[in-house]
Amino acid sequence: MVYSGDVLRVFSLGREDLIASKLYAYCDREESDLDDLLKIKPTIDELNSLYLWLLKRDLSEFWPMRVESKWIILLKRLGYEK
Repeated sequence: MVYSGDVLRVFSLGREDLIASKLYAYCDREESDLDDLLKIKPTIDELNSLYLWLLKRDLSEFWPMRVESKWIILLKRLGYEK
């Protein structure tokens, strides 16, 4: 919780949820989400823990190939080699 008052409570995504959200958006869309991920600097363990989750987000036959191609770019940009 970010804030709690008498009539208002404000919640925020946790780090893992934020990374997951940005990963999905990056694979589904394009570059602005990559920039956000680079700023967040997820660890390789954080990314790997979300990989299978990410593969299940879309039923398109092309989704796994798209995720893999985007994944390679992300890992290289973060300094992690696959």
